[in-house]
Amino acid sequence: MARSVNNTKFLNFSINNVQLDRFCCEILPQIQHNIVELTLEIFSMERILLACEYSNLTAIVLTNFLPDILLQYLTGMDGKTVHLLDLPDEILLIILKKLGSVDVLYSLLNINKRLDQMARSINNTKFLNFSMNNVQLNRFCCEILPQIHHNIVELTLDIFSMERILLACEYSNLTEIVLTNFLPDILLQYLTGK
Repeated sequence: MARSVNNTKFLNFSINNVQLDRFCCEILPQIQHNIVELTLEIFSMERILLACEYSNLTAIVLTNFLPDILLQYLTGMDGKTVHLLDLPDEILLIILKKLGSVDVLYSLLNINKRLDQMARSINNTKFLNFSMNNVQLNRFCCEILPQIHHNIVELTLDIFSMERILLACEYSNLTEIVLTNFLPDILLQYLTGK
């Protein structure tokens, strides 16, 4: 069967190990220059991404994953040798875009220099949506927000964490606050001080 560019432009991977072996060793090297988008499952992601250079790859779609498993792959917290860190920054940034900014900052800030720079990128620090437990909120308010407060232009907060987050730093570029999960009378008490 002849290969057409349309058949190799967007690839969706959900295959067994035997098929994956053949695909990574025999097929991907022949078509990798035509691929602009990959749809991957977390468990085959590493093998497929490391199989070729993918010179025209512009998008990666991740399916069937939990954010904490993806972060383990990226940070090496599972005790395995992690080859994902060998990927170019462009591909890692595509993967990180699948996670929320707060998850990226909480999990990658201060891990190593390269991941720290990616976590601090303007895109990850501009719009923050907070929904976390007290331990995470403590770390965010004490360690993370003081490092990135100058980049933040929008905060999405719930009424229970609003005061702590707003008092943690001066947000010189903050232009918008979105409040979620609040009762009007409780919000009124905060705003009026009554």
